Amino acid sequence: MEQRIPEWEHFNLNIHGKKDDYNCDPAAGGGSVFVPEHGDSQIDIVQNKRSSVTELTVHDKCGSFDGDPALVQLPAGEYQVYARILGKPQKEGESREVVLYPKLVEACDDTLSVLDTNGNGVIDRGDLDTDGDDIPDQDLDGNGVVDDADLTLYLGTYCTSFDSAWIYDIADLVVYGWDYMNNGAKLVQTRFYPVNSTTFK
Repeated sequence: MEQRIPEWEHFNLNIHGKKDDYNCDPAAGGGSVFVPEHGDSQIDIVQNKRSSVTELTVHDKCGSFDGDPALVQLPAGEYQVYARILGKPQKEGESREVVLYPKLVEACDDTLSVLDTNGNGVIDRGDLDTDGDDIPDQDLDGNGVVDDADLTLYLGTYCTSFDSAWIYDIADLVVYGWDYMNNGAKLVQTRFYPVNSTTFK
C-alpha cells in the first residue's frame, strides 16, 4: 500500500519529555510544551470560532509541572493530526512510547461577549474579573475564594449542554485534551494539518 504524505501548511507543536525535577516556566509563547519524561500529564487544546488567532499559540508550556495541564490554542477548524517520536536512536533494551487518550474537556457557545471578558480567546478564571485589574473577583459560590468551582458556575450560567451532536457544529469554544502517557520519549513532533487545505501526494 502506497503511503500518502500530507503536503501543505501545518502547525507544529513540539512535546518535550523532561526529568521530574525540571523547572518549567509556564509563560506563554513558542511552539513547545514540556511534560514528564516518564509518567502522565495533560495537554489541552482550545479552539474559538470568534478568536482572531491565526497561528498555533502556547498559553501554558507546562504539562503537570505547575499543577495543571499545558494549554495550546489552534485557529478554529478541523485538523488531521500526525505525531512522531524524534531524537537519538534507541539503545538496546530501551523503550520509548507515547500514548495519547483524547477527551473533551469543555465546550461552550460564547455568543455572549460577556464570557471571554479579558479577550484572550480562552474562558478561564481570568474571565471572573469584573473591575479590569486582572484579579478574579467573582466569588460565585460565596466561599470567600475565587477558584475552579466559581469557573464551573460561570460556565454553567452561560453554556448549553448537548447529549449527542458533533461538537464543532454547535460550540464556538471547544477545549479538547490529551491524557498524555510518556515512557521515555524526549521529543514528540506533532503536526496539525487543516483539513480544508491539505492535499496528499
